[in-house]
This record gives sequence, structure tokens and C-alpha cells, in this order.
Amino acid sequence: MTPDKTGAAEEKKRYLGLLGLSMRAGKLAFGTDRVTDAVRAKRRAALVFLSAAASENTKKRVLNCCSYHGVPCRLIGENGEEIGRAIGRTGEISAVALLDKGFAKALSAYGVPPDQSAGEKRNIEGKAGKQA
Repeated sequence: MTPDKTGAAEEKKRYLGLLGLSMRAGKLAFGTDRVTDAVRAKRRAALVFLSAAASENTKKRVLNCCSYHGVPCRLIGENGEEIGRAIGRTGEISAVALLDKGFAKALSAYGVPPDQSAGEKRNIEGKAGKQA
């Protein structure tokens, strides 16, 4: 491995480890319905991560909800199975919401691990305020 790939792998490992830690601490909502419910609840979700491999309908639903309620949302390159494994669940998990500002800040500090194959890493920040 080259130094760049090693650094990215370490960053991804820390990122997925923090997702697992937030799950064990009870500060993570997972699944599309629970994530949108957490976003709609006032001051509940601090940051949302959405898998780039999620269906278009799921992406639209979560991104629209985050945008409307002013919650920052990021697309990440991991597939749903990788996210599920990180939080100790079987199956695919397309969306997770961090319910604690401390975990959200820690995960934001590490950044979103780059997806080397698809290049679909991008940030989508929620807009403050509601649209009329």
C-alpha cells in the first residue's frame, strides 16, 4: 500500500469505529424512517450520513428532509453492508443520524473517507430555515 492509501484506510477505520461507538452509546439512529424521524424532532439529529449506494428514492427522501429542517447531511462512499457491520447490525443500513453534537463534531473533524472507486464523495449541507 502506498502512504495515501494507508492514510485513507486508517481514516476510514477511525470513522467507522466512531460510528460503532456512537451506536453503543445510544447516540445513533439508523434506517431511513428512524433517521427522518430524528431529523424532524427538534434539535435531535446533529448530522446525517447517507450511503452513496442508497436508492434514489431513499437519497431524495433523506436529503429533502435534512434540507427542510436544516440538518447537515453528507453522502459517504461506504455501502450499506459496511455501515451495518460498523454499527453491529446485519444487512444494509443506508442512512444513520448522529444524535449527539460531540460525536457529530468528532466525525466531521475526521472528514468523510474518500471512495477510491466511484469518486462520489461530496458534501451536502442542510439549509438553515424552512422554505415557503
